[in-house]
Amino acid sequence: MDALARLGRKIGSEKQIDTDTLNDYLEEAKDIINLFLNVEQFNDAFASKAVEIAAILYEKDETDKHVKSESYSEGVVSENITYLTSDSFDVQIDGVLNSLKRYRRVYVKHKKKDSAEATE
Repeated sequence: MDALARLGRKIGSEKQIDTDTLNDYLEEAKDIINLFLNVEQFNDAFASKAVEIAAILYEKDETDKHVKSESYSEGVVSENITYLTSDSFDVQIDGVLNSLKRYRRVYVKHKKKDSAEATE
């Protein structure tokens, strides 16, 4: 199944988004995963995670979707609107990346013993 088509369906079929824009979000998501995993080439096994992150990135860029909650009271006129911040979306991306921790490449640098310590 094509990742680009899956991203289009995840975002919503009612939105008319060109393929280049979707591809940009997908490539950015792949870069985020590569940096997190500390690898140079994207592994297609993580395509579904890239689609999830790309959808989050798309929603982050949408201005009309940033309302978290809205309330209105009539007795005494009162209106309360809470907006999502970019941190809210970053937390969602971190949640997806946390599921990839076991695949992360980590390097350990061993410290060499000094020659003076070796003689003692």
